[in-house]
Amino acid sequence: MDKVAKIPNKFHSKGEICSFLEDHMANTYEKIKDEGEYEYGKNLVKTYVIESNYDDVKAFFNSLNGKSIVKWKKVGADAFILDYKKEDLGVNFYIDAVNPRFWAFHTISSAKDTDSVINKMVQPMMSRLDTLWLDRTMLQEIRIEHADYIKSIGIQYKYGDVFPSADFGDSFSLRANGTPSEILMKIFLEDPELSNLFALSSVGFKKNLNTNDELETYHLLIEDVNYQGKFTVKGTTINEHFSTISEIRDNYEKILNEIEHEYNISYKPVGGGFTIHGGPLCIDLKKKIENLQKFIQTVFTAREPFRLSGFPTKVDSDTYLISGLDLHNGDDFRLEITPEWIRVYLPKDACGNTVMRFLCNLQRYYDPNASLEGMNNGRII
Repeated sequence: MDKVAKIPNKFHSKGEICSFLEDHMANTYEKIKDEGEYEYGKNLVKTYVIESNYDDVKAFFNSLNGKSIVKWKKVGADAFILDYKKEDLGVNFYIDAVNPRFWAFHTISSAKDTDSVINKMVQPMMSRLDTLWLDRTMLQEIRIEHADYIKSIGIQYKYGDVFPSADFGDSFSLRANGTPSEILMKIFLEDPELSNLFALSSVGFKKNLNTNDELETYHLLIEDVNYQGKFTVKGTTINEHFSTISEIRDNYEKILNEIEHEYNISYKPVGGGFTIHGGPLCIDLKKKIENLQKFIQTVFTAREPFRLSGFPTKVDSDTYLISGLDLHNGDDFRLEITPEWIRVYLPKDACGNTVMRFLCNLQRYYDPNASLEGMNNGRII
């Protein structure tokens, strides 16, 4: 195993680690700007935002023991350095758990290795961890709210990876960098045919931050965000990187809270009867499901990418009811599926991320124009 690029264990505070990350980020950016290439062994700063259902970070560390070699050190309130080794993989993270539900895993280790390790942590059944699931609308809003201008877009429509098809055109990928990115995004949104392929998977943007009007000095941030909440950054200010992550995470958490508090269904005894709080969410489909039975057999198989198990009941030729289980967290759910829409019924205390993951994967593998609505409050995303 090659030597792991890591955040040194010698640090004892968040401030020391943040200064180290900023220096590393700035040095890497200067090398790219001056020479047009990365310095060998100098990986970019990356952050993975992970949803946790653990009571605390130490419980998560304990769950890793026996599966891998784990060393960790506390460096501040809700802040830790984690060294992780398993087989031929070795990575290092600075974990900021100031938000108890959404932890930020910062790293300078190899992207290939950190991607693999994050997947090994998140993907097992009942892992109690999940990623963000930023749908197309969220990614579009990120580029509007945070960008001075767009640096890149990624599109990955993978219908053919899940739904067997003889038509090669049923899958489509594109990565655009520079000025054409904004133009291409507009074309894909406005063209009816191209919109059906516009499964936005990432956006890259640039910010110029004036630090001193008199001296005309600036900080620069170049950020790439993918649909699972992985942030890859270049530039000169780590604090703006942290601020960007916090704003996107807080907006995501706000949507989850709306789902869980307004729509999760619960019952309260009143007199001789009961009242119902909550109601169904509705996923509106622009691409009609032509064969409901085949669709259900493909999606609810307990396999990637949906990771949902379901037991269907046919109501009539155009309606199925699904009693489902989210293998990621063990939550039950109910679905009502028709060719034009899918209603989602979440019980009390169910995780809203089940809906976010379902919607995001529907956009990537079936209908990029699918949207989420509340039955009473209109469009959510």
